Amino acid sequence: MASARTERWWRYPQEHPLGYRMLLHVLLCSLAFIMLSTTLQLWGEYRREMQVIDQRIAVIRSGYLAGMARSVWDVDREQLELQMRGILYFPDIRAVSLQSSTFDAPLVLESHPARPGAPHLTHAFELRHPPAGAERSLARLSVETDLEAVYLRLARSGLLIVLSHALTILLIAVALMVIFNWQVTRHLEGMARYARGLGQGRLDKPLRLLRRAGRSADELDALANALNELHLAIRRRER
Repeated sequence: MASARTERWWRYPQEHPLGYRMLLHVLLCSLAFIMLSTTLQLWGEYRREMQVIDQRIAVIRSGYLAGMARSVWDVDREQLELQMRGILYFPDIRAVSLQSSTFDAPLVLESHPARPGAPHLTHAFELRHPPAGAERSLARLSVETDLEAVYLRLARSGLLIVLSHALTILLIAVALMVIFNWQVTRHLEGMARYARGLGQGRLDKPLRLLRRAGRSADELDALANALNELHLAIRRRER
């Protein structure tokens, strides 16, 4: 039973070329819609991700820089590392480093090792402190954002968008194919069989479409009426 249905679906392009072409056009137009819609949605999500990063950097600038500058000025390495770990807890922050002449070597904290060639975004800040009213630069703070995690989220989101759109459009295309076959194709095939019957001399009955009569005649009714007029004209000639 299943093999018979599968074979019937494989024969559909040969048996119903008009419906098959319509299905292909629907799928091609739908594919273009999927690509355009996915691109626009991903662009919107990318902009939101970048806005979140900008907001995170603004929080770091307003909430951490002044305190870290005091820690450098006081040579409080323990407090400074604690503040750097606080920055490292932010989502997508991969590394925080600080360079200052106050310390022998740069202070570097990482949430995970850097992968070679991985995309990232680095923001640099000057830590300043006003000793005796004369502001001076004490250190340079660098905050590295892991863009690979952002791109991975966008890729997953894009895949889900494409799959959901594709499934929806596939269901719509199948529904359209079934409706088109029920509303148009089967009647056209019936008219073709009737016209062949007229050519073979079968003039016993007029053509009737196997469907409910609508409120107004449509193109199929016009074609059926034309075939019935041809049927009557052939019968009159043969009398």
